[in-house]
Amino acid sequence: MNLGLQLRSIEGLQRCLNNQKEFIEKGFSASMSVALDLEVNKGNPEQIQELEESVLAYASMEREVVQLLQSVKHVQTQLRSHPQGDDDVPDMCGWMEAKLASLQQANSQDNLEQHEKVVEFREKIHGDMEAAGSAKEDPDADILLSQVEISLKCPLTQKILENPVQHRVCKHNYSKQAIIQYIKDRNRLNKAARCPFGGCGRNVAEKDLKANYALQGQIEKQRRRRV
Repeated sequence: MNLGLQLRSIEGLQRCLNNQKEFIEKGFSASMSVALDLEVNKGNPEQIQELEESVLAYASMEREVVQLLQSVKHVQTQLRSHPQGDDDVPDMCGWMEAKLASLQQANSQDNLEQHEKVVEFREKIHGDMEAAGSAKEDPDADILLSQVEISLKCPLTQKILENPVQHRVCKHNYSKQAIIQYIKDRNRLNKAARCPFGGCGRNVAEKDLKANYALQGQIEKQRRRRV
């Protein structure tokens, strides 16, 4: 098998793993949404605990997929630097197993407990449960709700955020599709893409963005309140 075929086979595995990662991200979002729905409707705390355990399970799966992706990237690097010859068959499985084993040595339950999505889930759900009582008695609740809705608007579309992503540094949020299209448009013009929030101006690239599952849950919660 020549180098091109070997790299294409690895790229196929890479695509499968990226698809799996997208599935896991949807699982995080769904768990947050269901937990918020239970909290709003006075769901059983045991049910919310089960969802928290599912978030931990998704965190474990994501860690495994990320480590597999890192191992695949390592194999790609090894292939490109490996001498090519008719009798010289590269040990791709060996390279991948060795890399994966070295990454897994650092795995621990504490790592999962500190996973950003697990922390977001706990802060959002338990924070909302603590604030639920006082919010019901607030005479300005409708005004506050309107203010929240304004803060949930994308600076690019001026509509409620869809699949919100957050800048890792400035912490501003945007609709995923809108900000990615904006970045691509600026790149085509050979110009820097900057945070569209007035007064910010920090550079923004796709690598600077992360999904904001807590905010997505808040948006869905506000929608349910309006029904």
